Amino acid sequence: MIMNKDEFRIIHSTYYSLDAPSDGAAKWAEKTWKAHHTASSFHLPDMISGVLEAESKELFKKYIDIHKEGPMVEWAKTITF
Repeated sequence: MIMNKDEFRIIHSTYYSLDAPSDGAAKWAEKTWKAHHTASSFHLPDMISGVLEAESKELFKKYIDIHKEGPMVEWAKTITF
């Protein structure tokens, strides 16, 4: 949803904390945008990662400590370790 707003330049920049390789669109967009939008009025937004990265990792680690197991815990481990 955020990417759609970014494409139309309603939002010019997207800020996020942690890369999520298993579900994040930011890296995919950076790698594939130009090849798929050679003649397009859409524009790739500025993608700024690492905002409060340490704090975000701590929140995910607390989540993992509290919940111990499950699909969300397994996913959280992929972006915190």
